[in-house]
Amino acid sequence: MCVIINNPTGKLLNIGSLHTAFVNNPHGVGFMWHQDGNVHTIKSIMGFNDFMTLHEALEGIPHAIHFRWRTAGDTSDDRCHPFPIFTKEKDGFDLYMMHNGTFNRFSNLGGEKSDTQHFAENMRKSIGRWNRPLDVLHSQVLTKIGQTVGGSNKILFMGSGGLTRIVNSDSGWFDTDEGPLTFHSFEGTGELTWYSNKYSFIENYRQRDKMEVKEDRRNALLR
Repeated sequence: MCVIINNPTGKLLNIGSLHTAFVNNPHGVGFMWHQDGNVHTIKSIMGFNDFMTLHEALEGIPHAIHFRWRTAGDTSDDRCHPFPIFTKEKDGFDLYMMHNGTFNRFSNLGGEKSDTQHFAENMRKSIGRWNRPLDVLHSQVLTKIGQTVGGSNKILFMGSGGLTRIVNSDSGWFDTDEGPLTFHSFEGTGELTWYSNKYSFIENYRQRDKMEVKEDRRNALLR
């Protein structure tokens, strides 16, 4: 599975930890951030130097990062996170998402699209008829989504107006001076950096896939 990092202060994160997460999840990187009331995104299969250039360019700007490990769909740029649910160009407002986990309902549909991409498209259909679709980011609705998808699935939403919300944040952890800390709920405010899992930051934790990771890493560096 993948890993999400929510960096609400836009501080520069530990390069060693970022490199480990990059190597362990070599199927693409994505950023999203708030600016001028809108959500902005960049996603691609890129080398680590390009990734760090983007991370450093966003210093001081609250942003989220996603490292992808493919569980469904192909490994093209289009399958990197984040995915749009609504966009200002089409709908007059933004709502994007990043995901860590597996949506079993959508993981066996086949084709080029990933389970997360199918989930985002299904969510657009489900809430597109609401008078105020951004109500999906209210805490009661997010709790319901978390109960539906299960605790192993973490979702980070960014919406117009500077809204950041995380589903199942208590399954991840916050980086503090006193060490890892978990909270039951989180609305994207404050100064603590949130990580959707710990295992992505353990070197070579995917031992059975070690050769595939090395090959993907080599190909990424050649881009």
